[in-house]
This record gives sequence, C-alpha cells and structure tokens, in this order.
Amino acid sequence: MPDAGRTERRRARLSASVCVCVAVLACGCAGKQKSAQTLMPALAPAYPEFPYPTVPAALRDPRATAALDRGWQHLQRNDLPAARREFASALGNAGTFYPALAAEGYAALGSQEYAKALQSFDAALGHARDYVPALVGRGRVLLALDRPDEALVAFETAVAQDPTQDEVRSRVEVLRFRRLQTRITDARSAAAAGNTANARVAYGAAIAASPESGFLFRELAAVDRAAGDDAAAVTHLRRAIELDPGDVAALLDLGALLERQQDLAGALGAYTTAASLQPSDDLRDKTTTLTRRLREAQLPAPFQAIAAAAQITRGDLAALIGVRLDALVASVAPRPVVVTDIRGHWAAQWIGQVVDAGLMPALDNHTFEPAALVRRVDLADVAARLLRLLPPSPRITAASATSGPAIADVQPSHLNFAAIAAVVNAGVMPLLDGRRFQVTRAVAGAEAIEVVDRIQALIAAVP
Repeated sequence: MPDAGRTERRRARLSASVCVCVAVLACGCAGKQKSAQTLMPALAPAYPEFPYPTVPAALRDPRATAALDRGWQHLQRNDLPAARREFASALGNAGTFYPALAAEGYAALGSQEYAKALQSFDAALGHARDYVPALVGRGRVLLALDRPDEALVAFETAVAQDPTQDEVRSRVEVLRFRRLQTRITDARSAAAAGNTANARVAYGAAIAASPESGFLFRELAAVDRAAGDDAAAVTHLRRAIELDPGDVAALLDLGALLERQQDLAGALGAYTTAASLQPSDDLRDKTTTLTRRLREAQLPAPFQAIAAAAQITRGDLAALIGVRLDALVASVAPRPVVVTDIRGHWAAQWIGQVVDAGLMPALDNHTFEPAALVRRVDLADVAARLLRLLPPSPRITAASATSGPAIADVQPSHLNFAAIAAVVNAGVMPLLDGRRFQVTRAVAGAEAIEVVDRIQALIAAVP
C-alpha cells in the first residue's frame, strides 16, 4: 500500500516540524525570561525637581547629546561623580555645549556646592541668557544662598520665556508674597519709629511690588501726614479709595484732611460716602456740621465774622438763630410785625423771621435796633423762648421749673429770673465764676454759638 506509506511519512515530518517549532518557542521564552532577570530594577529619580537641560536644535551633536543623557541618568541615580564625568565629556574641549554647563550646575547643586553651581549656571547663561534650565537652576541656588530677590528675578525671567513652567510660576507667586510681607513689615517698623524717610521708601517698594493694594496707599498717606505733606497724603488716600471704594478708614482720613484744608465740599463727600458704608452717630454729626458750614460759607461776610466777634449785636443774634435754627423758627406760625429800622441791613431777612415768630420782639416804637449789643440777660430771654418751642421732654420739663441751683446775682424777684432759671436748668447757659450769671455782661460770638449749638443738641435728642 504505497499511498498509506507516503501518508505516514508526511505525518512524521509534520510532527517533527511541530516539535522543532515548540522547541524554538520554548527557547525564545526562556531567553526572554533570563534577559528580564538581568535588568536593573527601576529607581525613583534622586532629583525629580531638576529640569532636564534640553538641547536646542542648533547645538545637536549625537556624541555630546548621548553623553549628556548618560550623565543625567547617573545624576538621577545620585551617582554624582559619574554624572560629572559624562557632563565633562559632553562639554568637550570647546566648552560651547551649554546644556552640559547647566547639567554641571545641577550636579553641584545636588552636592550643595552652591558657589560652583552658580558659576556653572552663569556660564551657561553667558552663552544663552534666556536658557530656561539654567535660569531655573540659578534661581534655586540663589534661594539656597538666601538671596530671594535675585532668585525671584531668575524665576520671573524663566516663566516669561516658558509660561508652561507651572512649578516655577508657583515659586514666583510665593516669593512675591514674601517680599511684599517683608517690605510692609519694614515700612511699618520705620513708621512706628518715626523714621518717615525710610518709611516712605519702604512703602514705595511695597507698592511697586503690589500696586493694586489700596491699604498700602492709605498707610503711606499716614506717613505723609506725619511728614507734614498733606498734599501727598490726599493724593495717596484718593488712590487707596480708587482701588478699594469700601475702605472706610481711607474715606475718614481723606475727609479729615480735606476739612483741615477748608475743602468743605470734598470733606462732606468723603464723610457722606463713609456714612453710607458704615453709619454712625459721629459721621452723622460730621455730615450735618459740614452741610451747615457749606451753607454758611455762602452767607454774607458779617455772618462769617460772628464766630470771632468779641461782642455781638441784636442783628447778629437774629441771623444766627434764623440760619442755624431755621426749622425751629419755621415751626412757629408767623405774626407779621412792622419794623422800621432794618431796611438795607444785611440780616434783615432773619430779623423779620425771628420778630414775626415772637423770638426777638420789636421794641415799642417798632424799631429793632439791630446794632445794639446783646447782654447775657438778652440772650437768656431769647434762649428761653426757643426752649418753649421744643417738644416736651424730661430735660425741657425740668428747665421750665423756676427752682434750681442758686444764682448768686439774680434773685427770684428779678424781672428775667424765670428765663434765666430756665436756661440754667436746661444747661443751655451755665453759671459763671462764683455761681453768678452776670446779666449785663456782653455776649461774644463764640458764646452765642455755643448756646445755639446746645439748643440744637436738645432738638436732636427729642425722640
């Protein structure tokens, strides 16, 4: 059976072929297993924070690049001597392969040879001043040498060249913040010590580092004021408010400065804004006072002179009441009275109002005598009439009583005793030395203003 014989021979050859293939595969697998067992285990990089010194296209040299790669592997295994040998080989005799200079810098940095590292990084930057790996390395060395300002410059330059340097960017932010803190501390220390010149320089440096920090301008303004430079203080306070419109402290400081410079409108604006942000009784009083002063600044010169007058006249007193207590005067239904001697007088408007309100009656001959001097008894009579217009309150009720502290020079039989007792009891016109009232003493402008202000305070205290 020849066909059967050939079939058997073919089966034998196929079986042998399969055995050979299996043997070959087995040998291949065994070879791979043996090779895997001889590889060095993977190691964590010794300096993962060090950036690899990339090789620019213009410098690519296979031999130098290979040596640089081998050296970097040794560096990351912390085999610094071997790394240095490879970096020296990469650098060659010409010494122009500056990635190897940067690599040498990192090797020196790894062994904490900071002077040598700085020299190597500077040498690399001498070839390419914007070489990022050398800039980053230089910044690290300068930080280790406690030269943070110089380190910041190196890091900032690196980030400017390569914005993808996120870790370096984070260092920049931290260093900027620390530098700002140091400069603020220096500025405040100098200011506290009274060294305004150094304080100004330090605040200038802090502002240069953080020009959008409004509080720095406010603090600098305080130094300006201490140095007597109000104009600079105003400029810096305005800048502080521009940067931080909610800075109430800056608004208050600006208001006080402008008020001192007689810029009443500017001061009122600052106080009004501050009051809208942080209401208080003090700010309410400031805005009320400034509003009044602004209004009074538009009044005739004789009114402006009342505050400094050694003796005031009946016309002065009428104007003072008509202006500062206008709402109280307007609350009285007027009874028109003919007065014959006030035409052309600067205070005629207010004289007519207080006469018609019955607060300063005309004389029997229909004259007012606006030039007549005001005595304390005259002022007491007018003040008592004003008190009677106020709504009832415990203090006003007490003032209406005729009993009270003894008055050495005014007896109950005195024609004006009731008015005098009322103003003394209300605290509107206090007794003078020896518990005397001194009815005939002339009234100065400042005293009359004090009496009017006390009546205003009583009005404000009424619920």
